[in-house]
Amino acid sequence: MWKKGKRQIIVFLLFSIVVLTISRREILFAKQDFFVAKIKENAHFYLGKEIKKEQFMYYLQEMELQNVEQISLYPTSFEKTGEQLLQVVYQSEKEVYMSELVIHVEEKRLEKIDTENLKLHFVENQEITRESLPKVYALYNDGEKIEVKDYDYKMDWAKEKIYFYWRDKECSLPVEVVPNALQSIEVEPVIQEIQEIGSLKTSDLKVFANYTNGKKEQVEEFCIVSCFFTEKGTVRVSVWYEGIIGSCEIQAQKLVEQPENSEKADKGESKNEGIKPTEKPICTPLPNREDHINPSINIKEKTYRKGVKIYAKDTESGVASIRLEGPIKGIIKNGSRIDKEGSYVVIVTDNAGNKKRVKFKIQKRAKSLKVEQFFVRNWKKIRFKGKVSGTKRQVTWHVDQKKVGTITAKGIFTGKQDGICYVTAQIDHLKVKKKVVVNMRNHCILVY
Repeated sequence: MWKKGKRQIIVFLLFSIVVLTISRREILFAKQDFFVAKIKENAHFYLGKEIKKEQFMYYLQEMELQNVEQISLYPTSFEKTGEQLLQVVYQSEKEVYMSELVIHVEEKRLEKIDTENLKLHFVENQEITRESLPKVYALYNDGEKIEVKDYDYKMDWAKEKIYFYWRDKECSLPVEVVPNALQSIEVEPVIQEIQEIGSLKTSDLKVFANYTNGKKEQVEEFCIVSCFFTEKGTVRVSVWYEGIIGSCEIQAQKLVEQPENSEKADKGESKNEGIKPTEKPICTPLPNREDHINPSINIKEKTYRKGVKIYAKDTESGVASIRLEGPIKGIIKNGSRIDKEGSYVVIVTDNAGNKKRVKFKIQKRAKSLKVEQFFVRNWKKIRFKGKVSGTKRQVTWHVDQKKVGTITAKGIFTGKQDGICYVTAQIDHLKVKKKVVVNMRNHCILVY
């Protein structure tokens, strides 16, 4: 009996070992099939590019293989496209495993080009150079990103866009055009020395205007505001042009000393050692300080549906400066065009100090309107999104049956009870209606 029982125990142990071995091999085969399926589904292989082992290591960890010590790939790169055989050999817990899979090798190709910036800012009529442009990158299907330098570009001032071209690909960037404004002035003397302040003329000076677009040009219609002597023995001249003041210094010419036996010496007067600083600066008057009439401007207090040009004039003393406040700020030239949407305040000042202040808005008319809907996690809610071209203003939303559902200013619709309602998106003269069916019993919302 004992021998028979011992024999049964040995047979049972052998049977258990065989079953465990078979089940382990089946589990291993299942894991290998999972590994091969994951590689075929998610991994991508490209011609001539070395295969990285990291992506295989990630899927081996998903197979719950512990202590994966070494992994080898044969081959490490492919020289042909199409269906190719790949062998993956890895070692785990002192056991070596091998998987063979047929993969598809793709050819490396250029997908698109892109820039690092989202928007550019240029001054009106600014000269565009490669140094002022952002970097352009070529994006390939294998994830490689290379900087491109031999690209071509074209600026479209009418559409306010700049286009980049490289090979057969192109991309564009929106450009915000800022009106060209006067930034500063530089004053350079023509004469080397001056003897009398009253003899100074505008022809003795050169005035250059520096604009925000980087250009520099000489101007003639400027005014000499003040002239006075400094302690350094020079004459400081201040010049005014379109609301900005610049200055320069001219060397003062020394007077010739009189002999001791002159009449002034006999009277006991001191010697004239040169021109001394005057207590009060000698100024040339600005044009017509008695003007009390405000300057005129073509802009009215209303909303404009397209860009406007700003013109100002003053027949009495002339326009000194035109200042703009709003999305575009600063001093602008007479006749500058404003296209950017927003609320503005324009302040015109004449040479006599009179000011005129006008408020206006620019709201461009929308050209087209499209409505899309997106489902969120909560089945009772749907998000509507309006795509508008021609303006940056937002769409207004309305619901005709508020008992069936409500909608927020951001376009999020919430169903309340069973029924049918219409959601309307409106901007200017454009309207788009969507039919919404709310079914609370079946927990669904349909949009037509």
